[in-house]
Amino acid sequence: MQGGKGLGVVVVQAEAFFVTSQYSSAQYFSVVVMACRFFIVWHFQPRSNVVRVRNINGTSDHDCRCGSWLKHWELFSKEKASLCVEESCTNEATVGAHVQKISSYDNDWYIIPLCKHHNNLRGEEIELYGSPTLVSANVSETCGG
Repeated sequence: MQGGKGLGVVVVQAEAFFVTSQYSSAQYFSVVVMACRFFIVWHFQPRSNVVRVRNINGTSDHDCRCGSWLKHWELFSKEKASLCVEESCTNEATVGAHVQKISSYDNDWYIIPLCKHHNNLRGEEIELYGSPTLVSANVSETCGG
C-alpha cells in the first residue's frame, strides 16, 4: 500500500444536552434531560512533504524496453502499482505517466503510476499522495531503451 507515512490524528470532543418537557394525562410534569457525547476523529497526512508534478505533453512517442511505462515504473521502483498516486484518487493505476517536478531546479522526466483520467490532464499540476517513488524516464539510465 502506498502512502500512510507520518499520519496525524486530530480528535474533537463535543457534548450536547437536550431538555424537553412532557405533560402527561395524570397531571404529572416531567423533564427529560438527554446528554449526548460524540467524538470526531480526523486522520491527516502532514503537508510538509507534498510532492507536486506536472504531466508532460506529447510523450506517448517515447518507448522503453520494459513493455510499458507502468512496467518500467514497477521494475525500477521495485514496487507493484496499485492505485493512482494523485492525492485524492482511488482509481486503479493503469499507465506510467511522464511528469516533471514543480518548484524544482530538476528538469528531468520521471514516471509515476496514474489512472487514465489523471494521465490525460496534460500540462496540469498534480499533487501526489504520500511520497511515491519517481522513476527516471531516461532510458539510458534505466532499461537502455
